[in-house]
Amino acid sequence: WIQELSPTTHRGIIASLSSSSSKIGSMLAPQVGLLFAWNKTATLGIFAGASAVCGVLMLLLPETKGHDLPSQAKDVMSRAQQVRRAQQVHRAHQDQVRKTKKSTIYEMRSHNETNA
Repeated sequence: WIQELSPTTHRGIIASLSSSSSKIGSMLAPQVGLLFAWNKTATLGIFAGASAVCGVLMLLLPETKGHDLPSQAKDVMSRAQQVRRAQQVHRAHQDQVRKTKKSTIYEMRSHNETNA
């Protein structure tokens, strides 16, 4: 999946970094497993923490379905700007909806108080 998100010009470097980090992790995992005999909580905490960090980082990755693969770094940057603009528009819309709901609730309360 990492190759899908990276531009063509950087794809080789990113793939090798991904491969290297997975090899380092596979070398460290048995060493952390040896820690299990000494302290079970620390071992489980290390593995759970690493999994949680990876899960959160994965949620930050953009959706690529229906989009062209980036061929250059500037394509990635323009896509990131498009996503940021879409998020700003979405937030502005949500704020407007909240304001409308608040004013409607206020009008309903004041209408009920005048009729009571």
